[in-house]
Amino acid sequence: MEATISAEDVGDMMDQFTCIMHQKFLSGEDHQHLDYSKIDEDVSLDDHWLREANRDAEDKYFAEDDYDDPDEMQ
Repeated sequence: MEATISAEDVGDMMDQFTCIMHQKFLSGEDHQHLDYSKIDEDVSLDDHWLREANRDAEDKYFAEDDYDDPDEMQ
């Protein structure tokens, strides 16, 4: 007979798994699964990051600009 796991238990286990994986990532314990040197040396990822950073800066600039217009604050 197979044991049935409730949706709540599945959610709890997934949260625990995610927490453990975050901790392993932050402490560098996941190096056996991922070669970070390949990521660090991949300049195409730098280009992607630069585009994202520029887009975030533009979004922030235009969001702040919206609040500078007193007519739009209502």
